[in-house]
Amino acid sequence: MLELNKDSTFQLTTRHTEVKSCCKGTWQILNYDTILLQCSAPKRFEELQGGYMVEREQKAVIVGKRKLRMDNVKFRRINIRSKESVAR
Repeated sequence: MLELNKDSTFQLTTRHTEVKSCCKGTWQILNYDTILLQCSAPKRFEELQGGYMVEREQKAVIVGKRKLRMDNVKFRRINIRSKESVAR
């Protein structure tokens, strides 16, 4: 799952057979079809845990108005309601 926020931060979570990896950081648009994801520096204990995300910089390609591709994984946009809108 990839969550891109308006303030140029993101959270990327990947799941494999028995491992869940997570990375938080900042994103920026490199050109018309590429987004650069840069993970924040890890805390010491994170590097020792199973599931540590070694690749700290990744690129996602915009393949449509609502779709991204990163390596062999395709992401599609899902609208999530904010807590403020749910409270109303």
